[in-house]
Amino acid sequence: MPSRDVHRGAFDGRASRAATGRRRPGRSPQQAGQADPVRRGRRLGTTPPDREDAPRADVPRPPAALRSRGERCPVLAAVEHRGADMTALDAPPRTRRLLGTLVAALFAVSACDPGAARDGVAPGGADRLPGPVAEEIRYHEPEAAPAAPDLELTLLDGAEIGLSTLWDDRPVVLVFFSSWCATCADQQQALSDLAEVHGDAVSFVGVASRDDPAAVTDFLVEHEVPYPVAVDADRAAARHYAAEEPPLIAVIGRGGGLLRGIPGGVADPARAEELDAELSALYRRG
Repeated sequence: MPSRDVHRGAFDGRASRAATGRRRPGRSPQQAGQADPVRRGRRLGTTPPDREDAPRADVPRPPAALRSRGERCPVLAAVEHRGADMTALDAPPRTRRLLGTLVAALFAVSACDPGAARDGVAPGGADRLPGPVAEEIRYHEPEAAPAAPDLELTLLDGAEIGLSTLWDDRPVVLVFFSSWCATCADQQQALSDLAEVHGDAVSFVGVASRDDPAAVTDFLVEHEVPYPVAVDADRAAARHYAAEEPPLIAVIGRGGGLLRGIPGGVADPARAEELDAELSALYRRG
């Protein structure tokens, strides 16, 4: 890299040529006046008048789900690789407009939609409810426990579910969380792992309180939450289960007995192991 003195010398040389009336050989005043206006505008730090109002093709950022994993959205990668220079001043206005239209069309049909989950299923909706209980699953006789509050919950896709409908078939784990809760984010991977292991025998349902549906959707996509999620807009569910602050986990046995509440969730790995053992004790396979 040239030193500061070298740069200073170059500017001094220009000044001396201006003072003496000397100019660089091989370039006439007519040629200097015919210089590319785009490049001349760049040197002066201005934009040529014929390009000031030209719309720029703004390439959107990759969705959170890809940024969090350090992955590249394939559409963005292609655009940035093949068309990054086209969004600069070098490209004519019509080309930049066409590029913007192309990017919008690609995002409309690609998996880079920020609201789309990686598995192709809408996040937090009824499609994430478990199907019929497999014949190989046998539940143990539920232990005596206080009755859990039966609530009607509205999932992110607008579907209504009753908790009693769920616990008639299988045990239920309610996960009270919020998208802005750092502890909730820290333990989400452990909860997702538990849902993957027990999800066919136990219903996991998230309940987001004091939250915005759009922010909840972003959270579900970013953390790849595999179970349905309800938005507790009036905080009725949180009040019935004493979930004053997220996170809180409520374990409900088959038949509706409230087996356990876990304030603070399973951020501690030891608590995650305890919950895993408790869920395993509720049923057997084969």
